[in-house]
Amino acid sequence: TGVSHAITEGSWTANAQFGLNPEWISETFDIHAQPASGLLPAIAGLQVGVVSQLQDDPDGEDRILVQIPIVNNEEQGIWCRVASLDAGENRGYFFRPEIGDEVIIGFINEDPNDAIVLGMLHSSAKPAPLTASDDNHEKGLVTRSEIKVMFNDEKKSVHISTPGGREFLMDDDAKVIEIKDGSNTLTMDDNGITMEAQKDIKVSASGDVTIEGTNVELKANAQFKAEGSAGAEVSTSAIAVLKGSLVQIN
Repeated sequence: TGVSHAITEGSWTANAQFGLNPEWISETFDIHAQPASGLLPAIAGLQVGVVSQLQDDPDGEDRILVQIPIVNNEEQGIWCRVASLDAGENRGYFFRPEIGDEVIIGFINEDPNDAIVLGMLHSSAKPAPLTASDDNHEKGLVTRSEIKVMFNDEKKSVHISTPGGREFLMDDDAKVIEIKDGSNTLTMDDNGITMEAQKDIKVSASGDVTIEGTNVELKANAQFKAEGSAGAEVSTSAIAVLKGSLVQIN
């Protein structure tokens, strides 16, 4: 851009100029480093790969082996590091894809020897465990053997379950915490705490066991037995009643 002024024979002329240099800056100066440092043919953009091996990284760098069909489906593949939400020495967010899973791969400096698995991909061939909805209330984790950790933002709940029928539920909508093991359940809700067992319930402690409430009721459908090896005491400040078809006191 520029402005020029000319005064000729009492006439003043101003000329304003707008435009660009006909030479592009990228043509004038070499401002970009060469892909792959100019040492290897570069791989540009993101690529879709298929996982073929998870163990035995030859360099011990915790990488996985991935084939890239669009590049060469016949070759062994390339070793890739796996990006994670958190990673550090003996800690981190630890999930590897399964063999045969589709992954998305990027390359640092477009170098084929420096590949990173950026994420995993679902498709019609390998659909997600939850059907998509615009409400998007449900999120979660489902493993290969169908161990599930599910979150529901509508119910404000967390549900953990195993394929064998063991479950743990925290639900703000129903105001309940529930643990299930088949037909055995422990339920905590507005009505209190309820335990149900298909067979026996055993309570033991190396110290004392104390049960206290406004009213305490113990009932046996068959035999009721209370025993103290060092002594036994039943007392009340009101009336004590002992009933039976036959009462034996020894």
